[in-house]
Amino acid sequence: MLYCGVCHSDLHAGANDWGGCVYPFVGGHELLGRVVEIGEGVTKVRVGDVVGVGCMVDSCLNCDYCHQDEEQYCVNGNTGTWN
Repeated sequence: MLYCGVCHSDLHAGANDWGGCVYPFVGGHELLGRVVEIGEGVTKVRVGDVVGVGCMVDSCLNCDYCHQDEEQYCVNGNTGTWN
């Protein structure tokens, strides 16, 4: 990881304002880094590429919300990049 963004939601999460924070907590959930290794099935990035990850890393892409570009509401769940 080269850089990460820290926003106001990181401050709320770290202070446990919303509950459910798991300590130790490391704020910063929008990441930028350089690919150092890939698996044999990876085709979209190469070693050395600069890549970014937002506040979610996946969703089902099949439910109504995902089809409406509202992956944050995915009924089958999404994976957030913090806690």
